[in-house]
Amino acid sequence: MCGISGIFYYTDAGKTAEEALVKKMTGTLVHRGPDDEGFFFEKNFGMGVRRLSIIDRAGGHQPIHNEDKSIWAACNGEIYNFPQLRADLLEKGHTFYTRSDTEVLVHLYEEYGEGLVDRLSGMFAFALFDAKEKKAYVVRDRIGIKPLYYYDKNGLFIFGSELKAIIAHPQVAKTVDAASLGHFLSLDYVPAPRTIFKDIAQLPGGSCITVSGAGIQQRRYWDLSHRGYFDAAEETLAQRLEELLSASVRRHLISDVEVGAFLSGGLDSSSIAAIVARVLRKPLKTFCVAFDEALFDESAKARNVSAFLDTEHHEILCRPKDVIACVPKIALQADNLLADQAALPLYLVAGLAKSHVGVVLSGDGSDEIFAGYSTYAANRYRQYYRAMPKFLRAHVIAPCANAMAASTKKLGFDYTLKKFIEGAEFSREKAHYWWRTVFTEDERRGILAREIAALIKNNDSFDIYGTHFAKSDFPLFSSRCLYADLKVWLPDNNLTRLDAITMAHSLEARVPFLDHEVVEFASRLPFHLKLRGSQPKYILSRAMRKVLPRAVCRQKKSPWHAPLAGWFKTELRDYIRSSLLDSRSINRFFNRSSVEALIDDHLKGKQNNSFKMWGLLVFVHWHDTFEPNDIA
Repeated sequence: MCGISGIFYYTDAGKTAEEALVKKMTGTLVHRGPDDEGFFFEKNFGMGVRRLSIIDRAGGHQPIHNEDKSIWAACNGEIYNFPQLRADLLEKGHTFYTRSDTEVLVHLYEEYGEGLVDRLSGMFAFALFDAKEKKAYVVRDRIGIKPLYYYDKNGLFIFGSELKAIIAHPQVAKTVDAASLGHFLSLDYVPAPRTIFKDIAQLPGGSCITVSGAGIQQRRYWDLSHRGYFDAAEETLAQRLEELLSASVRRHLISDVEVGAFLSGGLDSSSIAAIVARVLRKPLKTFCVAFDEALFDESAKARNVSAFLDTEHHEILCRPKDVIACVPKIALQADNLLADQAALPLYLVAGLAKSHVGVVLSGDGSDEIFAGYSTYAANRYRQYYRAMPKFLRAHVIAPCANAMAASTKKLGFDYTLKKFIEGAEFSREKAHYWWRTVFTEDERRGILAREIAALIKNNDSFDIYGTHFAKSDFPLFSSRCLYADLKVWLPDNNLTRLDAITMAHSLEARVPFLDHEVVEFASRLPFHLKLRGSQPKYILSRAMRKVLPRAVCRQKKSPWHAPLAGWFKTELRDYIRSSLLDSRSINRFFNRSSVEALIDDHLKGKQNNSFKMWGLLVFVHWHDTFEPNDIA
């Protein structure tokens, strides 16, 4: 795991890449790679890397070159199939000088050019420079597990693992993109290819960019596409899934440092831990978060699974005071603005894990490929609700739901019912998207300062999801929902959160469910094997029956949230009011009276506005950290 950055004056061969500047940019990424740093300069191109040493700790210094030093590469992430690739390349006559997985990139490029990416299995964002052809090649892995941002203006191309590296360049203005701010309010994150800064973009997962004197070309090298559903017995498919997942986990265990696992006690993390426990010769170290609030606490489930698997289990308690301590750090590390509440417990458990291991496996991705969220079941219920007379829906059911008292429970019944009723009146695509929203379009306009709201008047965040619904060729609507979530929610929220927060602690997080072979296999499973009646992830449950207790396999999905709704009304009441209402960023970007009303409605129990308040709180700290100079 590493952090990479670089600059390329691709239209001016006479321009020299500034060594001091590249080193300054790379220096912002020390947390991603505290073990080593390296640089490469070739006239108008320069790149740097901060290295977290995981494989070939002593010899894997980056950037890495080929035999004649005409090709150089820097990689953030891991190439899990590098042993096989290395063996093939040795047979073809290539010479290696390290045991690092990164070195296969330069030799693969010699053999296959830009087609090398089709042979890679892993999570990665890498930059490669071809000194003979005077071109750069930057790539992001298929799913978007590892981040890559870039700036392209007036012949200057800048890339980096985080926005911090790019805005360290003096030519990059820290201008907030108004449309992206609107998307952040709607979604709690900024969807690709946008970022919160106007002139910086995200490279979407499965995409690459070639940069040369001829200009910039971006293309998508991988995508999920409908290839027909499997016509095989359920038991056969469950066994094949277990085989693929076990193979993926084994590949994800390649490391020269100790590997542990996050363990919540849910099916996803328990499945990963169970497979690892079968492979390791010593107890697996597992990690979870506990809460004093019983409705949010899952630590007992984690301890039960730990006892069953005989892991060395560690847990940490998340308390209200951790909000005050951690939010500024979360805002610093999630520099593209991310307000997922799960970032708080993740920050704590990642710090705990780092004190014991160098790599941790996570169950992220299972919900998006096996229909784990309750929203997929809600899509079915919508058609029955819509069959009711519109008068009854609008004048009886909706008013009754809106009159319900706001609960501070984890996705309380009132919140879920209101979301369902609101979304059901839209198209089925927008109804699915609606579950992912925080501020509605109207609420967004009301909370923003008038002049900023005017800048995003016709910018509907649903269009981001709508694009992927339209592009998907899966015949079933439910499969298109999975595709859209895989393209937006998973990389831009969940994986961005996982990368940013674990790397804040110099901890490498790996996601075996998102091995592309597992993802492609899952995409061809009939949907009824994913959601069977009311049971989500049915096929995964079936595959794990031999290694996990039935109670673990059959349990319902439980969102990973902190008890912020209750905390904001009690221990953090004064903190949230002062943080938001005394903030210069609130006065600059938002309608203060609307923010005050938002807080008051929550404190009085009229609405559960904890998600909205958390997003504003993250923005306040982000603004104070990065001090943007304009908005457009």
